Amino acid sequence: MPELVTVATIYDPEEAHVACGFLQANGVDALLGEAQTLSTLPLHRVALGGYRILAPSNQAYAARMLLASVDEGRQQTGYAFDGTLCKQCGGARFTRVKPWLFPTFLFVVLGMAAWWNSRRLRCTQCGAVTDAPSTEI
Repeated sequence: MPELVTVATIYDPEEAHVACGFLQANGVDALLGEAQTLSTLPLHRVALGGYRILAPSNQAYAARMLLASVDEGRQQTGYAFDGTLCKQCGGARFTRVKPWLFPTFLFVVLGMAAWWNSRRLRCTQCGAVTDAPSTEI
């Protein structure tokens, strides 16, 4: 097994866990060093050097580039749906438009939280809203 090297040091525990999860989701075998110690002794974060994100030496460059792409805002947002293009700009990346009125009504009246996926998609380039094909739901 390759040697583990530090690819990033983060002092905020939530940010460290999200960054480690992001690397794992992108195929890097990352883990947090000293996570349990720093969670138990939060006042020692600076003294112990913060949360170290470790990755195998053969994946360290890819991990650093992934983290740098997030810092620079180069990550793509949204998802591509087969055959769906924005009618205004021709973009192919969308996020789902979440309904809010009826779920809020259910929560206020019944005290029940409910949420579901919508057929409506918002283009990440221009913000136009379109409907997804029925096969994508």
